Amino acid sequence: MRIFLTGGTGFLGGALAARLAAERHEVIALARKTSDASALSRNGVRIAVGDVVDRASLREPMAHVDTVFHVAAWYELGVRDLERMRRINVEGTRNVLEVAAEAGARSIVHTSSVAALGSTGGKLVDEGHRHPGDFASAYERTKFESHEVARELAREGAPVRIALPGTIFGPGDKSLVATAVQAHLRGRIRFRAFSDLALSMVLVDDCAAGLQLAAFRGAMGGEYIFADRVLRVGEWLEKMADITGIEPPRRQLPRGLIRAAAAAFPLFAPLFKMAPDTLKDGLAMAEGRSWMFSSERARRELGWSPTDFELALARTLVAFDPEGGRRFRPRTEQGRAALETVLGALA
Repeated sequence: MRIFLTGGTGFLGGALAARLAAERHEVIALARKTSDASALSRNGVRIAVGDVVDRASLREPMAHVDTVFHVAAWYELGVRDLERMRRINVEGTRNVLEVAAEAGARSIVHTSSVAALGSTGGKLVDEGHRHPGDFASAYERTKFESHEVARELAREGAPVRIALPGTIFGPGDKSLVATAVQAHLRGRIRFRAFSDLALSMVLVDDCAAGLQLAAFRGAMGGEYIFADRVLRVGEWLEKMADITGIEPPRRQLPRGLIRAAAAAFPLFAPLFKMAPDTLKDGLAMAEGRSWMFSSERARRELGWSPTDFELALARTLVAFDPEGGRRFRPRTEQGRAALETVLGALA
C-alpha cells in the first residue's frame, strides 16, 4: 500500500512511520528542509521535502497514494503568535486533507487531540463531548479549529477519519511528560502540583496502532479516542514509584505560589528556552479542569487493544533510565512483574 504521512519527524508520526515501514508499506513522509529526517530514511521511508503550509509541495508526493495520515502539528504551550500557529495547525490541516481528497486517497486520517473536545468537567466522556469554548492556549484553540476543518470535509464526502489521542507518553518522548519522567528518575521532584488533575494516558506505539486501525477499519467520518488509562497526576507519580522504588514527594506546592511563578516566568523563559507564557498556559489547562476520556468506541469498533498500562510505563521508565532500569527496586508486586517483563524482553 502506498501511504503519505505528515509529521514523520515528530514523536507520534515517527512511531507510525516505523510501524508502516516494518509492515512493508511504501511510505512517503513530508519533511521540511530544516527537519532531521535521518531516522525515517533509515527505516526505508521516502522523504518528500515540503511543508503543510505550502499546498503546491503536497501535490506530487500525494499522487496515487492509497492512504494519508496527517500527524503534523505545532505543539507548544505559551505561544503568543496565534495567527502563525493557526496557519500551521488549521490551514495546514485544510491543505493536507483537501489535497489528499483531490488526489483520490481512499482513506484520510486527521490526527486531532482530546484537547479539541475540551475539559470534561470531572466526568468520563466520549467522542460526543463538545468543547465549551474556554480555550486555555493557542494550541487548544487551533486543535479545535483544525478538528472542525476535518469534520467539515467529512460532511462534504471526503473519506476522512479523525483520531483523538490522549496524553501520549513513551520512549523517545521530548514533551513535558518526558521531563517529569526524567525528573522522577533523578529524584528531583520535590513537591506535588495539581495532584488531582486527571489525564487520559496512551503509549505512543498504541496510539500509532490506533491511527492505523482508524485508517483501515474506521468508518468514513468516524471519530475515535485513543486513551488507555485515566490517571490523576498524583496517581501517575505513585505508579512510577511502584516500578522504580523512588519515593514521590508528599508535600503539595501551594496554588498561589504556582500562579506567582507563572506570572513571573516570562522574565526567565529565555534561560529555559521556553515560550514566555508556557506556565501560564499550563496553569490554565490544569486549574479547575479535567481530561477524562473513554476509548470504548475504538476498542469496540476498531478492535484497539492497548498495552497493559503498568507494562507500558515500565517500558518508558527503563528507556529513560541511564542504567536501563537495573537500579530499580519496585515497591509493589505489580511493579516488579512489569519491570521483570520489560528487562526480560531486553535481555
